[in-house]
Amino acid sequence: MTNLSTTTNLISSSSSSSSFRELVTGNFLVRDLLFLPEIQMVEIFLAIVVFLIIHSLRQRKRQGLPNWPFVGMLPSLIFGLRSDMYEWISNVLRRQNGTFTFSGPWFTNLKCVVTSDPRNLEYLLKTNFSNFPKGEYFRNTVRDLLGDGIFNADDKIWQRQRKTASLEFHSAKFRQMTTESLLELVHGRLLPVLDDAVNQSVPIDLQDSSLETYI
Repeated sequence: MTNLSTTTNLISSSSSSSSFRELVTGNFLVRDLLFLPEIQMVEIFLAIVVFLIIHSLRQRKRQGLPNWPFVGMLPSLIFGLRSDMYEWISNVLRRQNGTFTFSGPWFTNLKCVVTSDPRNLEYLLKTNFSNFPKGEYFRNTVRDLLGDGIFNADDKIWQRQRKTASLEFHSAKFRQMTTESLLELVHGRLLPVLDDAVNQSVPIDLQDSSLETYI
């Protein structure tokens, strides 16, 4: 009788252990199945992030700025405007040998060429100016500000106004007036600022001082 009860207890214990193991194993399997989609989503997200970073760094080497999907170069522009904008754009142009293409967000369809190369400027503004008209949209947009002057003209109108302006710029009276105005600005506004900086032994930003003096 004792052996029978012992055997029964062993069987029940074995059954309990088996049930417990099955329960634990089942719980682990359920948990793994529940977490599997989340793990896959995290892996996919990380893979996309790494791809975007590598892609943007390659675009930066070729285009001057990281060109992100959907937003283009807008994040770099916002970051650059937070600091010294002129130094930032100068560094970008220096890395790209004086010229690069700025791409805006995809929904704006914005693409513009930024250049500081004198050869490009001469090509655009003098040698082949007729190949780069401003167009009706630009002229109508800024007509209230610029009218039909040289900065808002195209083709023959621009050539005629350019000849007129060139004659005026090379006249003796214009040169005399320009010289007198510059002397007045230098002696009346710039030199006093420099004298004050010397007397107080403080550093001065010539770029800001010149901007305040001549504008």
